[in-house]
Amino acid sequence: MDHVKSRLLKISSEIAFFAFDLGAESLQINIANNQKAYEITIECHIEGLVEDKLKDLEEQLDVPRREDIEEYLWELLGEDEESRELSLVGMMIDEVKISYNRPLLNIKMFRNK
Repeated sequence: MDHVKSRLLKISSEIAFFAFDLGAESLQINIANNQKAYEITIECHIEGLVEDKLKDLEEQLDVPRREDIEEYLWELLGEDEESRELSLVGMMIDEVKISYNRPLLNIKMFRNK
């Protein structure tokens, strides 16, 4: 499997684990290969998501992409089963859009080609 696909899957997996840690009852992942970017969409049902957790998610994912150290970052994803490394995911994507309309959490991430 090439590096691009591996990275997309690791990003998706890390966010999915985070959603389940928050109490997601169901989860859907969609990865689209658009003309200029890959679009990863994760939709899940989470009853009573605490505002602090949502804010933490936004802060950790909404950081500048770090292509200069990406080779190192993607290998770190998923290493620690006890804690999610959302900031590493944030450094591997270019844009994130998050919405929560109880109980639906929608996380849309874009990774430019």
